[in-house]
Amino acid sequence: MTEQDDDDLSKKGPGPLRKVLVVGAVLACAGFWLWTRYGVTKQPLGGPCTWAIDCAKDAPRCMRPDIDEPGICSRACVPPDDCAPGIRCVEVELDAKDDKGNYVKEGTCVPQTFLDARKAKARGDAGIPKGESADSWVEVSETESPIEGEIVLRRAGAEKTFLVKGALVRTAESEAGPRKVIDTSSLRVFTLDDKKRSYTATVLGGRAASDEVTVTKTGKKERVADRECELWELLDKRGKHIACVVSGGAFVDPNAASVPPWMQELAVRTALPLRVVELDAKGHETTRAEVTRFSPRRLDRSLFLVPKSYKNAGR
Repeated sequence: MTEQDDDDLSKKGPGPLRKVLVVGAVLACAGFWLWTRYGVTKQPLGGPCTWAIDCAKDAPRCMRPDIDEPGICSRACVPPDDCAPGIRCVEVELDAKDDKGNYVKEGTCVPQTFLDARKAKARGDAGIPKGESADSWVEVSETESPIEGEIVLRRAGAEKTFLVKGALVRTAESEAGPRKVIDTSSLRVFTLDDKKRSYTATVLGGRAASDEVTVTKTGKKERVADRECELWELLDKRGKHIACVVSGGAFVDPNAASVPPWMQELAVRTALPLRVVELDAKGHETTRAEVTRFSPRRLDRSLFLVPKSYKNAGR
């Protein structure tokens, strides 16, 4: 090839095939970026995750104990201050090393349920995923939880009874049909038929990145169902909620089809609402849900177990 031929090729520029490849690569990168930003359901602090893209911007890190195990959305923090009720700031080792070859340590937000599962595994429950126990697909504490007992909830003029044990909620013992148990920390709902020794499991939808909830703790106290609770204001794009909460428990209706962002936010913070009032744009009350009776008592862990010996009817 002569020098003149080289000049002619340089004037022609890249061929059509190269242009198509370049444009395709650009579009693929743009599509992947849009999908990770808007297409992936973002989980809040303490929510389940597999990769960092699963987590919202307020908890951008997916902390996993092992590559084959599920993780939780977390963020950096400064010990000993806790990140939220039920979520501790603990010092953990990172993969990176300092100049002396020692692993770098950093404060990280870790839910108490996550820490309890790690302790259980260290005691010999090897091979059991986080948040699970040797006999059950959900971790049920052997000890009494700060919030434990029977609650009666009134909504739209109707009352319904639930059993609460920390972050676990189930339908009442007297309710006809299969019992339902929800782990509010992961939003996993189990429907159990104890006669057939079977169960089905579903996961209620997570939160999108746009479902940010602003929480304001007013410091004001009231009494609901003969218990003192603190007033919190929760604001999201759908409106404003005033919740009177107690720490050490959580509530999500096991029969719910979905969980609104404000309720997920309370569950992450292990804050059980004894009363929730929804307000419109003018500050007028639109709906109300209130616990009319709370009967604290020790609940047998068998009430919340999802036995591993049961058959998964959903498969």
